[in-house]
Amino acid sequence: MEHDEPDLLEPGTVLPGGYVIEELLVQGQVNTAYVARSPEGERVAAHVLHRALVDDMGDWFQSGVMLRRSLHHPALPRTLAVGFIERNRPIEVTELLEGETFRELIDNRSVPFAPAAVARIVREIASALEYLHLRVPPVIHRALMPEYIFLSAPDGDVKLLGVGMADRPRFAVRRPPYQSPEELAGVSTFTPRTDVFSLATLTFEMLTGHPAFSGSAGEVLTRMNPASLPSVTAWRAELPPRIDAVLHRAWSLTPDLRPADTNDFATELSEIFRETIERGSPHRLETSPFSKVVVVRRRHAVLGDHTPVDALAKKPSGEPPPELCPGALALLEK
Repeated sequence: MEHDEPDLLEPGTVLPGGYVIEELLVQGQVNTAYVARSPEGERVAAHVLHRALVDDMGDWFQSGVMLRRSLHHPALPRTLAVGFIERNRPIEVTELLEGETFRELIDNRSVPFAPAAVARIVREIASALEYLHLRVPPVIHRALMPEYIFLSAPDGDVKLLGVGMADRPRFAVRRPPYQSPEELAGVSTFTPRTDVFSLATLTFEMLTGHPAFSGSAGEVLTRMNPASLPSVTAWRAELPPRIDAVLHRAWSLTPDLRPADTNDFATELSEIFRETIERGSPHRLETSPFSKVVVVRRRHAVLGDHTPVDALAKKPSGEPPPELCPGALALLEK
């Protein structure tokens, strides 16, 4: 990607719909996000595709914008307006988020999340995912990772970011530790159970403060072997052993063995925590020393494209396709 000519819009620039640019929010790999003001005085975020990427990524950007504009769910950010500016550059105006991503939260915490907080966050993510899965045709997120889970300040309401980002043609956003085994194996057909796997991976990290898997695609697939799956209770002995059974089922290499959808997984998780608290013994979660979620108010762009543009000078103009693990399909069939 070239950055020889200025790509920024000046404060005071009027966008389609009467939105007025106020200041730069973040300049990333694919788009620049600005704080803008609506004609009614509401502060919003305006996302503008880089002009150098219009030819290569304009259709993809527009397709994602139209998808997100059609979504209406409390845990999904609102797309308020769409349009074009000079040189046919597409824009997306969304609500302006204030809070922190799960990545920021976990990186700044010395202890993991309280189980009750995890259950609530997972329920809200699962609800948004099921809403996507029930669309015709179904929308499979496939980019569930800490950077795309947002908690609004001050109450910690969840927003699921990254819808439409999994198939980004350049600057791939997905990372092996958060992908399902069928994705790592190069399968091209996905179901809601693909997102179930990744939601379980996020749940593990919320409960322990540590990623469930790490490494390259091949290393991650090896760690996904049933005999090598990580254990929550190895990190937090006060949690009930049943939680490991729930996660391990959601991590089944065979998708049909996982819960049918994300709400099924979230319900099972919540039921375990509820029963444990009611019985009170031997795992008294209501007296857990792990604190509730406290969210710092930081402004964020909905599209989550936060890589500083200065870092791009060291990168090639494109990226190779995601690494596939030789023999991975055979591993999945075992």
